[in-house]
Amino acid sequence: MIPIIPIPKKYTEYQASPVSLPLLAEAAPEWAAELTVLKELFAQIHSVPLQDGAGSISLCTDPALKPASYVLEVQTDICLYASDREGMLYGLATLLQLVQVSDDTLSAPALRIEDYPDKEFRAFMFDPGFAVQPFRLLRKYVDLCFLYKVNYLHVHFVDNSFYTLPSKAFPELPSKGRHYSYEELAQFNAYAASRGIKVIPEFECPGHASLLNKRYRDVFGCHFEGENGEFYNELGEKYSSDALLCAGSEKAFDGVKRLLREIVEMFPDAPYIHIGGDEAQHELWANCADCQAYMKEHGITSTKELYGEYMGRVASYVLSLGKTP
Repeated sequence: MIPIIPIPKKYTEYQASPVSLPLLAEAAPEWAAELTVLKELFAQIHSVPLQDGAGSISLCTDPALKPASYVLEVQTDICLYASDREGMLYGLATLLQLVQVSDDTLSAPALRIEDYPDKEFRAFMFDPGFAVQPFRLLRKYVDLCFLYKVNYLHVHFVDNSFYTLPSKAFPELPSKGRHYSYEELAQFNAYAASRGIKVIPEFECPGHASLLNKRYRDVFGCHFEGENGEFYNELGEKYSSDALLCAGSEKAFDGVKRLLREIVEMFPDAPYIHIGGDEAQHELWANCADCQAYMKEHGITSTKELYGEYMGRVASYVLSLGKTP
């Protein structure tokens, strides 16, 4: 079994000794950016640079290959073929896992690999809130996704106790000492794009909203009639009203829209915006005067129906911004 994760679709091992080559790499002009990625990661992994030159690693175009596929041929030298950028990047990930370096010499087993992904969507999620993730680690997660051919990096930026994004609309919202800057996020986006990784930012609503209510209750909070803002669900578990956004207030919904606009501006290349929706104790809206008034005005007969209508409104707004919820 060759040491490649995930295992390639098809590979043929030649009956020959490993190929030993100088630390050189070249590329057709259309693969100049991908050659840069190869050099950067090669230097990180092996602590030695790849130099420009022929006779070792060559990045080549084969228009006959289908999108996202690649062929890696290792015989007297190493030739990587693809017809598009996605396939070339996946081939580079395989190449980086395959080659070894010793005494300034590159070596790899003699073989031929033909490979392509089974699924178009392959995602990894990390959470920079519950465990603080310094900015330097964001690039590490991108590189891990690249090496294992995961093409979406889902970032859980927002939850009850943290907001790790900057905000001009609500400047008291970002968690002090734990949020990323606009400059860092721009660098993160560019770094991910260079490796073919699509970022999915996550914003939580209508649940997981304790921090929004704590910092801007006058904007996002419900007007509850319960004692001390504490209620109990059908299992008898105590649930704080702080964790729920108001679904009946136009002011609250406008606040959500402003935050979503900011996120879209911070992640212009993101095809998706994750909008949460989980663990929202919608039954509490039965105790909110604004939610009850909204339900009556729109002919909504239950808080469960209001929950569905609310998520529909959020999803529609994300679509209006040119993103998929």
